[in-house]
Amino acid sequence: YIVTQMFFDNQQYFSFVDTCQKAGIAAPIIPGIKVLTRKEQLRTLPEKFNIDIPYALSETVRQAEPERAKESGIAWAVGQVQELLEWNSPGVHFYVMGNPAPVIEVIRQLKR
Repeated sequence: YIVTQMFFDNQQYFSFVDTCQKAGIAAPIIPGIKVLTRKEQLRTLPEKFNIDIPYALSETVRQAEPERAKESGIAWAVGQVQELLEWNSPGVHFYVMGNPAPVIEVIRQLKR
C-alpha cells in the first residue's frame, strides 16, 4: 500500500490516484491527512513539507480568533475525510504529530 504526504485539497489526491492507476500501479493509496490546529501552521507546514494549503482553508484559519483556529481546522478535516470516504478511498492516515485530540474530534464528528 501507499500512504500519501499530507494534503488539504482532495482533488490532488484524486488526481494522484488517477495518475497511478493509469501507470499500472494497483496498490491501495491511503490519503494522508493533517488537522490544522494553529495559525502558525499556515506558514510552517508549507515550509517544512513543501505542500499547498487551499486559499479557503487558509483564510478561514487566518480570520479565526487564535483559540478558534483549531475548530476551523477540524471542520475542514471532517469535510475532507467525509469526501474521501464517500469516494471510497481505502482508509485514511492521520498525521498526528504528538497531538491526537484533533483527530479524535474529527472522527467523532464524521457522519455515520
